[in-house]
Amino acid sequence: MLGSVSDVGGKFLVNARIVSADGAETLAVAQESIPAATLVAFSADAVVLRSRKDAVFRSMLLPGFGQLYNRQPVKAAAFGVAELGLLGGALAYHLSGAAAESDYRSKSAAGALGPDPSGTAAALRARAEDRYRTRNVLLFAAAGVWALNVADAYWSGVDGDARRRGAAAARGRRRPRPRRPVLSGGSAPRIRCEACLPPTSTTSARAPAPRSSGSPSATRSARRSSS
Repeated sequence: MLGSVSDVGGKFLVNARIVSADGAETLAVAQESIPAATLVAFSADAVVLRSRKDAVFRSMLLPGFGQLYNRQPVKAAAFGVAELGLLGGALAYHLSGAAAESDYRSKSAAGALGPDPSGTAAALRARAEDRYRTRNVLLFAAAGVWALNVADAYWSGVDGDARRRGAAAARGRRRPRPRRPVLSGGSAPRIRCEACLPPTSTTSARAPAPRSSGSPSATRSARRSSS
């Protein structure tokens, strides 16, 4: 099987031939036009069609990766920055909560809670819990952004194979215009239409014979005299 791919404006023209290995005879020839928007990569050797499932898979791996696959760099940057900010904030609040909890435990064990031990201990414990609560909110927000990123990658994606099948079906529904055969000289031949011609009689037209007047005997006499 041999073929070639050429870039024609906003689409790629793919030509393919099936050639017999024995006699180098061409068995079949096909040509397909593929929009450039449905392709991931193009080279002289391969054409890779984009698909929604690939965009979803990339978005599940990394927020914004699916949008970058769909050729939407602005969306990719937005999802990536949002997810990084939320996860970074959750990590910061987790570390702050862990530090507050460690301070609470160390002061409680050493008896260094001051003149109001119960109040100081409650404040330290509340500060640690507040930091952990904020961390959880940021984690839930990050999960929501991640899910939204996956859904957007699906709805904004393109299915190259489905578009190719749709384009092929549309071309199949087009009825080709009939073409008149053309002679080698370039002029169209004249076709005789028997049904369009007026009916003709097989017998030749004859002038009507003059009618003779008088009696039969006079007619016979006239014939003898003429002969």
